[in-house]
Amino acid sequence: MPPPKLQRWVDLLAALLKRHYPATLDELVNEIPGYAGSKSTAALRRMFERDKDELRTFGIPIETRDVGDGALGYQLRRDDFYLPYLALQQDGHVRAPKRVDRHGYRSLRVLVFEPDELAAIAEAARYVATLGIAQLQADMRSATRKLGCDLPIDAYTEAPNRTELVSEVGPDEESIFHQLNDALRARKRVTLTYQSLSAATITTRTLEPWGLFFHGHHWYLAAVDEDGQLKNFRLRRMQRLQVNGARPGTPDYTIDPAFRL
Repeated sequence: MPPPKLQRWVDLLAALLKRHYPATLDELVNEIPGYAGSKSTAALRRMFERDKDELRTFGIPIETRDVGDGALGYQLRRDDFYLPYLALQQDGHVRAPKRVDRHGYRSLRVLVFEPDELAAIAEAARYVATLGIAQLQADMRSATRKLGCDLPIDAYTEAPNRTELVSEVGPDEESIFHQLNDALRARKRVTLTYQSLSAATITTRTLEPWGLFFHGHHWYLAAVDEDGQLKNFRLRRMQRLQVNGARPGTPDYTIDPAFRL
Protein backbone atom coordinates (compact mmCIF):
# COMPACT_ATOMS: atom_id res chain seq x y z
CA MET A 1 0.00 0.00 0.00
CA PRO A 2 1.55 3.34 -1.02
CA PRO A 3 2.18 6.02 1.64
CA PRO A 4 -0.71 8.46 2.25
CA LYS A 5 -0.99 11.75 0.43
CA LEU A 6 0.52 13.79 3.27
CA GLN A 7 3.68 11.67 3.18
CA ARG A 8 3.94 12.15 -0.59
CA TRP A 9 3.67 15.91 -0.11
CA VAL A 10 6.41 15.95 2.53
CA ASP A 11 8.68 13.82 0.34
CA LEU A 12 8.00 16.03 -2.68
CA LEU A 13 8.79 19.22 -0.76
CA ALA A 14 11.98 17.71 0.64
CA ALA A 15 13.12 16.63 -2.83
CA LEU A 16 12.51 20.11 -4.26
CA LEU A 17 14.00 22.10 -1.39
CA LYS A 18 17.32 20.28 -1.40
CA ARG A 19 17.93 21.31 -5.03
CA HIS A 20 19.22 24.60 -6.41
CA TYR A 21 17.86 23.84 -9.87
CA PRO A 22 14.63 22.56 -11.46
CA ALA A 23 14.07 18.79 -11.32
CA THR A 24 12.10 16.75 -13.82
CA LEU A 25 9.41 14.32 -12.74
CA ASP A 26 11.68 11.39 -13.67
CA GLU A 27 14.29 12.71 -11.22
CA LEU A 28 11.75 13.26 -8.46
CA VAL A 29 10.15 9.83 -8.76
CA ASN A 30 13.31 8.13 -7.52
CA GLU A 31 13.08 10.03 -4.21
CA ILE A 32 9.34 9.82 -3.53
CA PRO A 33 8.21 6.32 -2.49
CA GLY A 34 4.58 7.31 -2.90
CA TYR A 35 5.02 7.48 -6.66
CA ALA A 36 6.62 4.04 -6.94
CA GLY A 37 3.29 2.19 -6.91
CA SER A 38 1.83 3.95 -9.95
CA LYS A 39 0.65 1.45 -12.55
CA SER A 40 1.48 3.60 -15.55
CA THR A 41 3.30 6.75 -16.57
CA ALA A 42 -0.06 8.47 -17.17
CA ALA A 43 -1.28 7.57 -13.66
CA LEU A 44 1.97 8.84 -12.17
CA ARG A 45 1.68 12.10 -14.06
CA ARG A 46 -1.94 12.61 -12.89
CA MET A 47 -0.98 11.94 -9.26
CA PHE A 48 1.95 14.34 -9.45
CA GLU A 49 -0.13 17.08 -11.06
CA ARG A 50 -2.81 16.71 -8.36
CA ASP A 51 -0.19 16.89 -5.61
CA LYS A 52 1.48 19.91 -7.19
CA ASP A 53 -1.80 21.78 -7.68
CA GLU A 54 -3.02 21.04 -4.15
CA LEU A 55 0.25 22.24 -2.64
CA ARG A 56 -0.02 25.42 -4.69
CA THR A 57 -3.52 26.04 -3.29
CA PHE A 58 -1.91 26.03 0.18
CA GLY A 59 0.38 28.84 -0.95
CA ILE A 60 3.49 26.77 -1.75
CA PRO A 61 4.96 28.40 -4.90
CA ILE A 62 6.20 25.42 -6.92
CA GLU A 63 7.47 26.75 -10.25
CA THR A 64 7.26 24.99 -13.60
CA ARG A 65 10.29 25.67 -15.82
CA ASP A 66 11.32 24.69 -19.34
CA VAL A 67 14.60 22.78 -18.93
CA GLY A 68 15.13 22.18 -22.65
CA ASP A 69 14.32 19.49 -25.22
CA GLY A 70 10.64 19.86 -24.45
CA ALA A 71 11.08 18.70 -20.84
CA LEU A 72 9.57 20.44 -17.82
CA GLY A 73 11.33 20.95 -14.52
CA TYR A 74 9.92 21.87 -11.12
CA GLN A 75 11.53 24.13 -8.55
CA LEU A 76 10.77 25.44 -5.06
CA ARG A 77 13.00 28.32 -4.02
CA ARG A 78 13.94 28.44 -0.34
CA ASP A 79 13.44 32.21 -0.18
CA ASP A 80 9.85 31.73 -1.37
CA PHE A 81 9.11 28.84 1.00
CA TYR A 82 10.81 29.55 4.33
CA LEU A 83 10.07 32.52 6.57
CA PRO A 84 13.14 34.79 6.63
CA TYR A 85 15.14 35.25 9.81
CA LEU A 86 13.48 37.92 11.94
CA ALA A 87 15.31 40.60 13.93
CA LEU A 88 14.40 43.73 15.90
CA GLN A 89 16.28 47.00 15.53
CA GLN A 90 16.48 49.08 18.70
CA ASP A 91 18.52 52.24 19.25
CA GLY A 92 20.22 51.74 15.90
CA HIS A 93 21.40 48.22 16.73
CA VAL A 94 20.18 44.97 15.23
CA ARG A 95 20.57 41.75 17.17
CA ALA A 96 21.53 39.37 14.38
CA PRO A 97 19.60 36.08 14.52
CA LYS A 98 21.57 32.86 14.76
CA ARG A 99 21.70 31.20 11.37
CA VAL A 100 21.32 27.46 11.06
CA ASP A 101 24.24 26.19 9.02
CA ARG A 102 22.56 23.32 7.23
CA HIS A 103 19.88 22.53 4.63
CA GLY A 104 20.43 25.92 2.97
CA TYR A 105 19.01 27.98 5.86
CA ARG A 106 22.17 30.09 5.90
CA SER A 107 21.15 31.54 2.53
CA LEU A 108 17.88 32.97 3.85
CA ARG A 109 17.38 36.71 4.15
CA VAL A 110 16.97 38.68 7.38
CA LEU A 111 13.82 40.77 7.87
CA VAL A 112 14.40 43.61 10.35
CA PHE A 113 11.51 45.25 12.21
CA GLU A 114 11.48 48.70 13.81
CA PRO A 115 9.67 48.91 17.19
CA ASP A 116 6.87 51.01 15.68
CA GLU A 117 6.32 48.38 12.99
CA LEU A 118 5.78 45.72 15.66
CA ALA A 119 3.52 48.23 17.38
CA ALA A 120 1.36 48.47 14.25
CA ILE A 121 1.14 44.66 14.04
CA ALA A 122 0.07 44.44 17.68
CA GLU A 123 -2.58 47.12 17.21
CA ALA A 124 -3.89 45.31 14.13
CA ALA A 125 -4.09 42.08 16.16
CA ARG A 126 -6.09 43.87 18.83
CA TYR A 127 -8.49 45.25 16.22
CA VAL A 128 -9.00 41.84 14.59
CA ALA A 129 -9.95 40.43 18.00
CA THR A 130 -12.90 42.85 18.14
CA LEU A 131 -14.37 41.83 14.75
CA GLY A 132 -15.88 38.53 15.89
CA ILE A 133 -14.74 36.63 12.77
CA ALA A 134 -13.56 33.25 14.05
CA GLN A 135 -11.34 32.25 11.12
CA LEU A 136 -9.71 35.67 10.94
CA GLN A 137 -9.03 35.57 14.68
CA ALA A 138 -7.50 32.09 14.35
CA ASP A 139 -5.23 33.28 11.52
CA MET A 140 -4.20 36.29 13.58
CA ARG A 141 -3.34 34.16 16.62
CA SER A 142 -1.30 31.82 14.43
CA ALA A 143 0.60 34.72 12.87
CA THR A 144 1.41 36.41 16.18
CA ARG A 145 2.56 33.10 17.68
CA LYS A 146 4.97 32.60 14.76
CA LEU A 147 6.34 36.12 15.10
CA GLY A 148 6.62 35.65 18.86
CA CYS A 149 9.06 32.77 18.40
CA ASP A 150 11.76 35.24 17.26
CA LEU A 151 10.48 38.71 18.13
CA PRO A 152 9.13 40.41 21.27
CA ILE A 153 5.83 41.13 19.55
CA ASP A 154 4.77 43.37 22.40
CA ALA A 155 7.75 45.66 21.84
CA TYR A 156 5.18 48.19 20.57
CA THR A 157 4.99 49.44 24.14
CA GLU A 158 8.46 50.93 23.61
CA ALA A 159 7.35 52.91 20.57
CA PRO A 160 6.34 56.58 20.95
CA ASN A 161 2.69 57.62 20.96
CA ARG A 162 1.45 54.09 21.60
CA THR A 163 -1.10 53.26 24.26
CA GLU A 164 -0.42 50.32 26.58
CA LEU A 165 -3.21 47.74 26.46
CA VAL A 166 -3.18 47.30 30.23
CA SER A 167 -4.55 50.04 32.40
CA GLU A 168 -2.23 51.73 34.88
CA VAL A 169 -4.76 50.98 37.63
CA GLY A 170 -3.80 48.18 40.03
CA PRO A 171 -0.62 46.84 41.63
CA ASP A 172 2.56 47.92 39.89
CA GLU A 173 4.87 45.48 38.16
CA GLU A 174 7.44 45.40 40.95
CA SER A 175 4.82 44.47 43.54
CA ILE A 176 3.41 41.76 41.28
CA PHE A 177 6.91 40.40 40.70
CA HIS A 178 7.53 39.98 44.44
CA GLN A 179 4.12 38.38 44.99
CA LEU A 180 4.75 35.91 42.17
CA ASN A 181 8.25 35.19 43.41
CA ASP A 182 6.89 34.37 46.89
CA ALA A 183 4.13 32.20 45.38
CA LEU A 184 6.66 30.40 43.20
CA ARG A 185 8.91 29.60 46.16
CA ALA A 186 5.95 28.31 48.18
CA ARG A 187 4.36 26.56 45.16
CA LYS A 188 1.04 28.35 45.72
CA ARG A 189 -1.53 29.08 43.03
CA VAL A 190 -2.35 32.67 42.16
CA THR A 191 -5.49 34.31 40.82
CA LEU A 192 -5.29 37.48 38.76
CA THR A 193 -6.87 39.46 35.95
CA TYR A 194 -4.97 39.46 32.67
CA GLN A 195 -5.11 41.37 29.38
CA SER A 196 -3.77 39.18 26.57
CA LEU A 197 -2.26 40.63 23.42
CA SER A 198 -4.97 39.30 21.11
CA ALA A 199 -8.04 39.69 23.35
CA ALA A 200 -10.20 42.77 23.75
CA THR A 201 -11.36 41.93 27.27
CA ILE A 202 -9.66 41.29 30.60
CA THR A 203 -10.06 37.74 31.93
CA THR A 204 -9.56 36.16 35.34
CA ARG A 205 -6.88 33.45 35.46
CA THR A 206 -5.82 30.93 38.08
CA LEU A 207 -2.19 29.95 37.49
CA GLU A 208 0.51 27.69 38.89
CA PRO A 209 3.77 29.71 38.71
CA TRP A 210 6.68 27.67 37.30
CA GLY A 211 9.24 30.39 36.70
CA LEU A 212 9.99 34.07 36.13
CA PHE A 213 12.18 35.30 33.28
CA PHE A 214 13.22 38.54 31.59
CA HIS A 215 13.01 38.87 27.79
CA GLY A 216 12.72 41.77 25.35
CA HIS A 217 12.80 44.42 28.13
CA HIS A 218 9.94 42.80 30.05
CA TRP A 219 9.33 40.28 32.83
CA TYR A 220 7.26 37.17 32.12
CA LEU A 221 5.75 34.38 34.19
CA ALA A 222 5.87 30.80 32.93
CA ALA A 223 2.80 29.17 34.45
CA VAL A 224 0.28 26.37 34.00
CA ASP A 225 -3.25 27.66 33.45
CA GLU A 226 -6.63 26.12 34.26
CA ASP A 227 -6.47 23.95 31.11
CA GLY A 228 -3.20 22.38 32.18
CA GLN A 229 -1.24 24.21 29.46
CA LEU A 230 2.17 25.77 30.16
CA LYS A 231 2.14 29.34 28.87
CA ASN A 232 4.02 32.63 29.25
CA PHE A 233 2.29 35.68 30.76
CA ARG A 234 3.67 39.20 30.75
CA LEU A 235 3.70 40.82 34.19
CA ARG A 236 2.80 44.23 32.79
CA ARG A 237 -0.62 42.90 31.80
CA MET A 238 -1.46 41.52 35.24
CA GLN A 239 -3.75 43.16 37.78
CA ARG A 240 -5.41 42.30 41.10
CA LEU A 241 -3.11 39.38 41.91
CA GLN A 242 -3.98 37.22 44.91
CA VAL A 243 -1.95 34.30 46.27
CA ASN A 244 -3.89 31.31 47.56
CA GLY A 245 -3.86 31.62 51.33
CA ALA A 246 -5.38 28.24 52.09
CA ARG A 247 -3.19 25.63 53.81
CA PRO A 248 -0.13 27.85 54.28
CA GLY A 249 3.12 25.95 54.19
CA THR A 250 1.63 23.23 52.00
CA PRO A 251 2.39 23.33 48.23
CA ASP A 252 -0.61 23.49 45.87
CA TYR A 253 1.25 21.83 43.00
CA THR A 254 4.55 20.37 41.86
CA ILE A 255 6.77 21.40 38.96
CA ASP A 256 7.70 18.79 36.37
CA PRO A 257 11.37 17.84 36.99
CA ALA A 258 11.95 17.94 33.22
CA PHE A 259 10.91 21.61 33.03
CA ARG A 260 13.66 24.02 31.99
CA LEU A 261 12.89 27.72 32.13
